[in-house]
Amino acid sequence: MPPETTSTQTSHLSQSPMNASTFVPHLFTTPVSLKLTEDNFLVWKQQILATIQGLEFLHFLEGDNIPSQFSIDTHSATQTLNPHFLHHQRQDHLLVAWLLASILPQCSTKWWPYHSCSDLEEIEYILCKSFESQSQEAQIAT
Repeated sequence: MPPETTSTQTSHLSQSPMNASTFVPHLFTTPVSLKLTEDNFLVWKQQILATIQGLEFLHFLEGDNIPSQFSIDTHSATQTLNPHFLHHQRQDHLLVAWLLASILPQCSTKWWPYHSCSDLEEIEYILCKSFESQSQEAQIAT
């Protein structure tokens, strides 16, 4: 997996020319109907996963198929970012914003101040750890 690069880190890197028609990000115009609270993690997670799977974005959660930051060695030397990496990073940021908007503020203040997350995979991991007891209770009940 390439080293993580945030938008502040990429400001000094040049971006290779991109054709605007090659990347059309999915914009999440419909908010999640069920906001995450302290008591509904499993139902909320089901709703989130169904949407992510339906949009074929599961690889963002799994950390799979992340394009390399530089497409060829000369791009690394010239600090020219791979357009596919930039597309992936932009879509991931849109997913993060959509996901964070689905969490009630009083719920996020309990775990968010302790974590600095930049991608969907990290947020999903922290949420699962934070709500681990609900997941374990559900496994015991079944």
